[in-house]
Amino acid sequence: MIMSLQNCLIKQLSEQQEKVFQRIFDILHNDDTYGRGLDIINERLEQPAFREMLYCAHSGFISHLICCPHLEDWTSICICVIHILDDLFTSSSFAEYSILYDRQLIGGLTDALNSSFAMSSTQVQELLHFIANIIYDNTNVIDSFNPLLSPLMAIVEPSNQNRILASSTITNIIQPTNSRGQVMFLKAHGIEKAVQMLTSSDEFENITGCKLLYQLLIQPDERIRSVFVKILFAQELFLPTMTSLMSRAKGELAELLMAITYGISLVRGHELEFLESGLIYELFNYLDYPFNEQTTQQSFTWAVNALFSCLYEKRLYPHMKMVGLTDKITNLLKHYQEFDTQIVSSLFGIVRYLISYEGIQMEFMVLDCVHAIDTICQDSKIGLSTKAIGKSIIQVLNNDKNIELLKKIKETMAVPTPEAKRTESERLLVVAKQAQQEQHQEQEVEKSTQTDLKFKLGINDHTGANTRRSIIGSNRTHLPSVAQSAPVMKKSNRMSVTDLKTLLGQSNPNEEQMKILSEFNLKKAKRFHIIQEMYTTEKTYVESMKQCLDVMLPFFQQNLPEDVDTLFSNFKDVYEIHTRLFKKISERWLSQKEEAFVSIADIFIDFFNWKEVYDAYARYLVEADDGIQFDFSEKPKIIKDQLTTWAGQCLILANFLILPVQRLPRYVLLLESLLKATPPIEEYDYLKQALDDGRGLTVKLNSAKKIIQDKKFLSHYNDVIIGIEPNSQRQFIREGTLNIKEKSKAIYQCVLMSDAFFVLTQSKKNKKLYDIKFVCKKGDCHLVDNKKMKKIKDITDVITFAIPDGKKEKTISLLFGFGSDFEGWSSSINSVFRT
Repeated sequence: MIMSLQNCLIKQLSEQQEKVFQRIFDILHNDDTYGRGLDIINERLEQPAFREMLYCAHSGFISHLICCPHLEDWTSICICVIHILDDLFTSSSFAEYSILYDRQLIGGLTDALNSSFAMSSTQVQELLHFIANIIYDNTNVIDSFNPLLSPLMAIVEPSNQNRILASSTITNIIQPTNSRGQVMFLKAHGIEKAVQMLTSSDEFENITGCKLLYQLLIQPDERIRSVFVKILFAQELFLPTMTSLMSRAKGELAELLMAITYGISLVRGHELEFLESGLIYELFNYLDYPFNEQTTQQSFTWAVNALFSCLYEKRLYPHMKMVGLTDKITNLLKHYQEFDTQIVSSLFGIVRYLISYEGIQMEFMVLDCVHAIDTICQDSKIGLSTKAIGKSIIQVLNNDKNIELLKKIKETMAVPTPEAKRTESERLLVVAKQAQQEQHQEQEVEKSTQTDLKFKLGINDHTGANTRRSIIGSNRTHLPSVAQSAPVMKKSNRMSVTDLKTLLGQSNPNEEQMKILSEFNLKKAKRFHIIQEMYTTEKTYVESMKQCLDVMLPFFQQNLPEDVDTLFSNFKDVYEIHTRLFKKISERWLSQKEEAFVSIADIFIDFFNWKEVYDAYARYLVEADDGIQFDFSEKPKIIKDQLTTWAGQCLILANFLILPVQRLPRYVLLLESLLKATPPIEEYDYLKQALDDGRGLTVKLNSAKKIIQDKKFLSHYNDVIIGIEPNSQRQFIREGTLNIKEKSKAIYQCVLMSDAFFVLTQSKKNKKLYDIKFVCKKGDCHLVDNKKMKKIKDITDVITFAIPDGKKEKTISLLFGFGSDFEGWSSSINSVFRT
């Protein structure tokens, strides 16, 4: 039931104001005149008196138009209303009254999200931006937004280009104070979707997934938090993915991962799973002092507290022996003055846990941890309870057995063994030290020369914030073949696996030897878990592809045979290739996992150089977009009903079709982690070759795809932009949806060509065509600095054009917020307009 104007008023109107407002209200509520009503508001909204009149009501006077499918072109009406409300919601009182008392507002937004399939991608983004803004500004009434959760969750799918924006919006709804919202999030498979975002090769998507999980884990109610953690641990990919991410994360992502790790460590009963997944070993990365490039003060604090919480479980202690943990803890204690007393207390707690296992006590003795603890206990700033723990640790370590063994170790160090009389163990320690030092130097050189490349195989960059909608699909273009890998050149200083096994069997090493052996042991443990993840994720990947082929393909072959090729392209060929790969990985893993080191590099060297791999992926990347973005709106009811049934079972066709796009970059990331965790053995050089081959294949596929894609987009936009000037030399550069501001801001489809930058609007006469809103021609327009624009809320960067406007110039600005591809657009625009 539509409310009357009187139901909308929150302040008293004058007689004249009431007449004017009632007239506008009546126009807006007439199906024949609502357009005129919207025009009146847009024309007068900047007039203070008119604006004050509107502020005497809540949004109910116009919110009925947010979702009105019975009206022609209702999606454009919806966006027009959103623009008006976005402007009016700058008044906090208007916003709060509207949220609380306009019963049409949240319902209309919910219906609009549920009907977003009828909108263009640009329109969906504008709707989401508006929703995100009002939620962010009105968290005091956060539970009012719970009805939006279900349709927002429907957008959070790997194949949906607006998933990150929708996820960020959800993050603000599911706050700990909104327990009902968190329950709705769980029922909509929220944890599963957040974990899925962690598996992406896009860091911003990883951050967004982490933020969703973090909101759940900061829940103060321990019982509720334990339910969340139970569901998390039930996700097969959660722990392996966390482990993989932690091995390379930095900055904000690292802090979020550490916070999540600490949150789950507080729930007892999962400590052994930290060990089995290798997650506990990745915590060690954040215990270096001085801090390494991965670590911030916050991530360090979370890591210390998470480790302290995990070590409550005594069964972990034997696995903490000779893996470098004692060295890191002792080093931190020697620099205790750099940390607050809570950290010192946690470090003491870790030591107290570990020394309850006799096999670790000698490590602390050799590292002179007793002296470090004694120094701390003399400090007046340290609390009495912490000192008491420290003194008890010293008492345990300084027993007669440990003191006598330490004396013997020091005696052997005092008189070096002549080279000719060295035992095999002593010889291997010298070789290991030399190999380790050379590997470290080699890694530092590579690190200093390595550019920060991100290897992705996006279908039209589905992982980006400004993703375009595909128009590619039917072409079957032949692409150049991939070059064969060069033979691997092994370094002479690498150790054999046999020597390494002998080395790791050493007992009672001195401090220098202990550090060498600990690094080798830790890398051995990490390698095991990384290769285990390769096996597990490849198994899941192949099973998911098989499910798609077994369940979905037959249905479409029977009910939509004419579109099967468009939908699936050569998906089956890709599946068969990965079935072969998984067979090799599986055989290797199952036959070698009980040995000291599993060799895997040769499998990936072969895989990246299979001609079938390049051919299959080159075709799939060009053709798959039509399947991922396929429009089912005009298809028979049986098709739509089946898609709905599958969706209820979390089976989304587009999510299956995008799997191959995400897989190759994942191999590169896993190989990077594996190389980092490999000691200087022969396998190290083969892994470097495998990683180079993987990167090379990815670059070649992206380059080949871009050549074809750019030609198609050039042809497409030359055909669909109404009034575009012919130019035979024109080249397509990039396109996407951007936030554009002239007098007011709105999201538009934008296209950058070699001769101009186009801002487009969908034609009202033909939705397949575009009208030119603005055009910035090379030579006629220029870039200007607009520092004032950077002060706009949530805007981090701006690109401003000055374009001719009669005898004067006017400016249009491209607004970029957090997570948008400012660097990419800036570089591309500069390449056109700065030359």
